[in-house]
Amino acid sequence: MRSAKFALDLANLRVDEYSTAQGQVFSIFDGRHFKRIALNDGSVSPWVRVKADGESIPVLPEDAMPLKAVYKRRSHFPRVRRFPRGSTDVLSCLAKAQGSYQTGDLTGC
Repeated sequence: MRSAKFALDLANLRVDEYSTAQGQVFSIFDGRHFKRIALNDGSVSPWVRVKADGESIPVLPEDAMPLKAVYKRRSHFPRVRRFPRGSTDVLSCLAKAQGSYQTGDLTGC
């Protein structure tokens, strides 16, 4: 049985997908952060909820069903817009962020 309190906020949902040396990372954000990793060896990690402090909490299998549905339809959801970190031109990044906000294009390319 699914947890009564588990539901995704589809109106505010964003997805992100990127590669690392270990495999493919897929994240869902809806005010919370859920993640799963498809490792290069073909295995897939279970879904976890990533807390603000970085701690990962396993998602109950029955609660993972909506997450799996989002993953299957990931191309239908807005993507997280990322701005580079590290040694970047901060003023340029700020100008890009302000431009995105002013045009209302907060979902990325």
